[in-house]
Amino acid sequence: TNSKEIKWKLMIASCFRRMRNFEKAIKIYKKIYINDDDHHDNNSFDIKIKCLQYLCTIMKQINHPQLDKYQNELDQMQMQINNDQSLVQHQQQLNHNQPIRQESNNNNIHTPPQDDDDDDWADVHIDDELLPS
Repeated sequence: TNSKEIKWKLMIASCFRRMRNFEKAIKIYKKIYINDDDHHDNNSFDIKIKCLQYLCTIMKQINHPQLDKYQNELDQMQMQINNDQSLVQHQQQLNHNQPIRQESNNNNIHTPPQDDDDDDWADVHIDDELLPS
C-alpha cells in the first residue's frame, strides 16, 4: 500500500480505531487533518470533516482533553456547509422562480406563450398510402 495517499492513511487510522488503539488513531487523524491544509478542493474539505468527526467520536469515548477544540472546529465547518448550502438553494430558487408578469388590469393575468408546433402540422397532407388499410 502507498501510505502517502490520504485514503490509505484514513484506512490505517480506522484500523487503529477499531483495534481500540485510540491514541494511535488520534495521532493519524490529527496528522491528516493538519497536513491536508496544502489542498483546498471539495475533497479536501470532506476529508477534514471526516477526520474531525472521527477525532470527536474517539475523544468523547476516552474523555480526551482536546475534545472541545476539535468539536468547535467541526461545528464551524458544519455551519459553513449549512450556510453554503442555504446560499446555493437561495440562488437556485431565484434563478428558477421568475415572477409572472401581470398587465395593468388585474383581470388580465399574463400566461406563457402557446406552443406553435400544433399549427405547423395543420397544413400537412397525409397520402392514402400512409394510412392503415
